[in-house]
Amino acid sequence: MAKPEEPHKWYFVESCDIDSTSGRRGKRHIRPCSGQGIPTTMLVRCPREMRTDFRLGTKFKIWGKLTDREGGENFLSSWHGYKYYHETEPGYSEDKPKLIRLKTHLDR
Repeated sequence: MAKPEEPHKWYFVESCDIDSTSGRRGKRHIRPCSGQGIPTTMLVRCPREMRTDFRLGTKFKIWGKLTDREGGENFLSSWHGYKYYHETEPGYSEDKPKLIRLKTHLDR
């Protein structure tokens, strides 16, 4: 990654619809919640089902880090195999929920 010194930590994010979809897939995206020291306009790379399987405005807790594309625009990145918590799950409100690595096609 372009920012190896950035630590992973828990972030709160939410689903939203964006007006300008130029160069992006679809209107539904995930953005950081306010009050975390990062802009709410920042893009978030995360599992697709967070955008497709939950209603608009759903809040999530993700394990991720700030990065960029080799000197490009900053964004928040959470690997698709990490467990995320949505607002109705017990791990959402815990200070240090379990970090679970979900099984993927690479675990065969």
